[in-house]
Amino acid sequence: MCFCIFYPYFSHNALNRLILLIPVSIRLPEWMVKVMDQLVSMELFPNRSELIREAIRALLKKYLAQLQTTSRYEKAWIHELDEE
Repeated sequence: MCFCIFYPYFSHNALNRLILLIPVSIRLPEWMVKVMDQLVSMELFPNRSELIREAIRALLKKYLAQLQTTSRYEKAWIHELDEE
């Protein structure tokens, strides 16, 4: 039996508001990790996590912008992405 203790991670967004960061596990192809590591070593991102957050944020903004013409989205999502 494994007992795991969850320690919440907090960060500040662009508006200096404290936000909770939820851990999410993913599996990536080796080539993606190598490219990510190169970008981090070039100091374009402070670490892998921030690179992944930025990539997901950009993709979510793209899709949510497309959904603005429909009524199937929550406007709050877009505001939260803008604050990141």
